[in-house]
Amino acid sequence: MIHVWDTTTGKETAALPVRGQRVFRLVFSPDGKRLALCGHMAEHRGTVTVWDADTGKELIFVQRNGPPQAVFPYWSIAFNPSGSHVVMADLRGQVFGFDLDGRKQLFHVDAHPYGRTPNPLQTQQIVQSFTAHAAAPTGVPVGTATHLLAAFGTARLYPAMLEPPRGEAWFTSVAYSPDGAQVATACEEHKEVKLWDAKTGKLLNTLPVGGEGYARVEFSPKGTWVATSGRFLGSYEHNPDPAIRLWDVKAGRPWRTFRASARPVMSFAFSPDETLLAAGTNDGTVTVWDVKTERVVFRYRAHERNVWRVAFTADGRQLASIDRGGHVVKFWEPAGGAESRWFPGSVSGRAVLSPDGRRVAAAAIHAERRSATFVWDADTGQELMQCGDRFESPFGVAFSPDGRRLVTAAGSDESIKLWDARTGEEILTVGRPPGWVNSVAFSADGHKIVTGSMGDIRVWDATPLKK
Repeated sequence: MIHVWDTTTGKETAALPVRGQRVFRLVFSPDGKRLALCGHMAEHRGTVTVWDADTGKELIFVQRNGPPQAVFPYWSIAFNPSGSHVVMADLRGQVFGFDLDGRKQLFHVDAHPYGRTPNPLQTQQIVQSFTAHAAAPTGVPVGTATHLLAAFGTARLYPAMLEPPRGEAWFTSVAYSPDGAQVATACEEHKEVKLWDAKTGKLLNTLPVGGEGYARVEFSPKGTWVATSGRFLGSYEHNPDPAIRLWDVKAGRPWRTFRASARPVMSFAFSPDETLLAAGTNDGTVTVWDVKTERVVFRYRAHERNVWRVAFTADGRQLASIDRGGHVVKFWEPAGGAESRWFPGSVSGRAVLSPDGRRVAAAAIHAERRSATFVWDADTGQELMQCGDRFESPFGVAFSPDGRRLVTAAGSDESIKLWDARTGEEILTVGRPPGWVNSVAFSADGHKIVTGSMGDIRVWDATPLKK
């Protein structure tokens, strides 16, 4: 299912059934009236569906037919400015332009052909299969009309695209220019960006960009620049290209390079006025730059892991980010968001702020592999103290309402301990409930402590300890 929400009220406005098995890309038309999806069905046959975004009515459904060896899923899709055309790319670098209102294909180009030399025997077998299909092209329903996918993959057109194993992918990204006149394409395995005529598919320009290939391409909102980011999937995560590169469209030459971190860029977006550039990386970070000065406006830890998408609202006043699993969507003020503080170590349990907001306490495994409860200065990130020895494995931590005490749940020995939050000195062991203790909390008056473990919840009297 595809779910649509009103971002003002949070109310779900539509739930659309998907005819297929996997969704690769979901985009609104610029006017918000249409919604398009690309993906694949059984045997990796590519599909494209377009709905009326207000009513949820399915307007168009396209399914690619042909031999399994020659029909690939659609990986990327984009609307032109009027929402009347779409351009989509499949997993072998083929790009298709489609007129939604006229129900017809505008062009089909082999934008980024697969470069391997095929096995001659396998190619011969597949070409024979193609010949049989080319004699009787298959009709694919598109609304009330029929989209003829005729003679896909003849020996003359696709000799090098028939052999690669089904499991190998060839990620090609597409984007329309703001005036709708050009289409930009980029590919993970090609060191260039190509610009095409959006109506005829004629190649207009090739930008030799170097690097190792590009998984994403976008025009800036006013069409001033074309921007790309590099590889990001699978083994490339260990040797990524973390740069976002901008090219001057009119001059056809490189303009600037932005680097968020050492991790792959999963998504990037321009503000509507082209003054800001935002990027999300696969370590959970969102970075925003001033495009003309290259200054980092701010950088913050937005999600626990991958930032799968970033996007500005139409007025440019908010920036949305979503994690890879699609579970959390967050909105930020891009020009005034405070940089989030990074603390050494990986948190293994709960992290909390002191009541006055000046300290951070976390049950964590430190970068030096010390496992304990740590307290940091929330403004500077400086470590203030450590509660417990380096062999404890804490899971829960909480400040007392007055901020003077800490209670921790050390899962390794199942003990509940109380600490002086100013010195790190252990006050006493409150108790050892049966089972692994996962969480602890103070009551609002500080007189009680509650613990949660495997199977039970217990409340402890903390009044004799109150100072």
